[in-house]
Amino acid sequence: MIFILQSIALAISIFNAIICLWLGMTVTLDGGRERGPRLAAAGLLMAGVFFLIHAAIIGRGPPVVDVGLPFWWRVISVVSLLAPYAWYATMIWYTGVSGKSLRIHKLLLFTMGIFIGILGLVLTAIYPLPQEARILALKFVPAWLVANLPFIVAGYLLALIMCFSLPIHALLTGPGRRNNLPHQAWLRVRSWLIRTSLLGLLAGIVALIGAVVVFSQGSSVRTPEVAWLADRAIELFFQLDVMVLIVVAAALGAAGQAMGAYAAFTDRPLPQWNRIDQWRWLVAIAGGFALMVGVSSAFQVASIYIVLFATTLASLAYGLLSWRYRVEHEAFMERLRPFVGSLHFQDRLLDGGASLSASVEGLVEAISRDVLRAERACLLLRDAVPGLPKVISYHWGQTPTPILEQLPISSERRTSGIQLKAQSGAEWAIPLWDGRGLAGALVLGSPQSGAVYSEELMEVAAACCARLTDALAGERAARMLGDVLRQRIAEVKVLGSQGRRTLHDDVLPQIHAALIHLSAVSANDPLAQQTIQALSEAHTKLSALIRSLPPATPHRLAQGGLAQTLHDMVLVDFGNAFDNIAYCVAPAAEARLADTPQFIGEVISYALQETLRNAARHARGNDPRRHLNLNVQIDWQHGLVVNICDDGVGMGANQPSSAGSGSGLRLHRGLLMVIGGSLTISTPEHGGTQIHMQVPEELWNLPVLEPEEIA
Repeated sequence: MIFILQSIALAISIFNAIICLWLGMTVTLDGGRERGPRLAAAGLLMAGVFFLIHAAIIGRGPPVVDVGLPFWWRVISVVSLLAPYAWYATMIWYTGVSGKSLRIHKLLLFTMGIFIGILGLVLTAIYPLPQEARILALKFVPAWLVANLPFIVAGYLLALIMCFSLPIHALLTGPGRRNNLPHQAWLRVRSWLIRTSLLGLLAGIVALIGAVVVFSQGSSVRTPEVAWLADRAIELFFQLDVMVLIVVAAALGAAGQAMGAYAAFTDRPLPQWNRIDQWRWLVAIAGGFALMVGVSSAFQVASIYIVLFATTLASLAYGLLSWRYRVEHEAFMERLRPFVGSLHFQDRLLDGGASLSASVEGLVEAISRDVLRAERACLLLRDAVPGLPKVISYHWGQTPTPILEQLPISSERRTSGIQLKAQSGAEWAIPLWDGRGLAGALVLGSPQSGAVYSEELMEVAAACCARLTDALAGERAARMLGDVLRQRIAEVKVLGSQGRRTLHDDVLPQIHAALIHLSAVSANDPLAQQTIQALSEAHTKLSALIRSLPPATPHRLAQGGLAQTLHDMVLVDFGNAFDNIAYCVAPAAEARLADTPQFIGEVISYALQETLRNAARHARGNDPRRHLNLNVQIDWQHGLVVNICDDGVGMGANQPSSAGSGSGLRLHRGLLMVIGGSLTISTPEHGGTQIHMQVPEELWNLPVLEPEEIA
């Protein structure tokens, strides 16, 4: 029976050691530099050392038979006192008690520190002595006997009970140190910490009762070494040990739940990723490993097989953890895919697809449901995008919608989430910022399944909402620019057709009628004949001018294509505006210009026309007789590249090189940016002006709507 109890105690000790060491390392790495996390990490690591030494002692038999154990008993007695003391100190810091309660707890902590220090000195001073001297020294203590217990044992157990009972008062009265922790999250983590303290108190009480029973088996001799010589006392010792270890394992489970689900003892508001899943995996792995050690000890399996089994278990555990992390990461990225992926902005703009505003409600729902797992939410926008409501809700129901201006949002942008108080249906608000300040807020209701919102998910949701609002504003601006372009195309068509029609249908018939009238009224009047001659010449010139007028750009593109349109625009329309024109089109570019979509061709043509017009008007400066040369190079380098250079006066010293020469050029530069192209202006060192226009190759592969189809 003793052997079985010894194996069970060994297995539970190893389990507790793994749990304590993992929790201690987690707090050490994630807890930051504050005093509380350091105390918690130190206490957990010392508890891990305690259980490791305890497992070594249990695995080597009763403590009286080994002469090398007194050193380990000194170590284990010191760490077993310091670990509960660190727990009490951590609870005082973590609960945030203040005022009179804080002063009382500090006094109690100081008193407990002195008491534990005295016990530690006594333990470390007595155990190095020889056995006879140690027994003699223990006989000086019986003046303080509690239920037949020596002072050292009674004081030791009393210290454990006090270190686990006093934190309960702090947990019940303290408000919690982390102000940005949700109230319901603090209540839950407090409940788990209270359970941990209660279970630790229960372990101390069980140890106290068991110690009284064990020492009562030692006849009249009150020294531990002699009492343990009885077989019954040894069996009672192991029974007591197993009971205490089970209670402590339950206490560690409660503490691990508080740390795994709510990141207790760290300076982060909430855990990153799913640490609670990591905690569950750790419990399963530690339990399996401890069970393997206990069974191996019970059946006295050779140590080599234990090593082989431990190696296999470690490999399987690491493989399962890696697989689990990959699955969680893929699931998380799948929830974020609508936001980290492309919003197909260019496709929506060029092929006349549905506006992003039509799907914004679905995206807000995806943020709230899939990313944050909120039961309901609403997105509040400061300046609603045209065509978009100011409030976009998800399962908000009949509850009054919060007002953005009334939310307690400070001007500091470091806060990722703000807990709301006295707000009907709203628990958290995530502010959204832009260059002008507060752009909006995502207001959240209760989380699903009783969970809490993590800081990481709040930051992710804020980034997604900010990207969504930026995309909405950008798409709206692009569509407005597209509407301006289409309006200008229509105006050019109408004005060109109207001017030609006016000259042909109104002006020329009137001149012709005047000629007939003058010929009939005064056929022999020399002055009338001169007038008739002048009107005839004007009629002839106007007729020739109408026939020679170039067609509008859309008509040019429809008849001759983009290559011919650019050629005529440079050499015909502006041929007389420059003294010398060098025009060159690379064969690769000429081949691709033939299949340019008309909408893209119109954007390029109008941009080139505006560029040539500005050069013709302003390149000579104040000297109209200045010699002016123009060089136009068209090439294909992963897209259309157009370089226009002149040797004029260049841009003014007070005009930045990134700006256009006028509002018209800025407009066409914006239109090129809308379709994915660019237009840059620079002044070379030798003078003049150089304009670089580039349109990406992808536009030649996209379906587009012709201007006539959009009317």
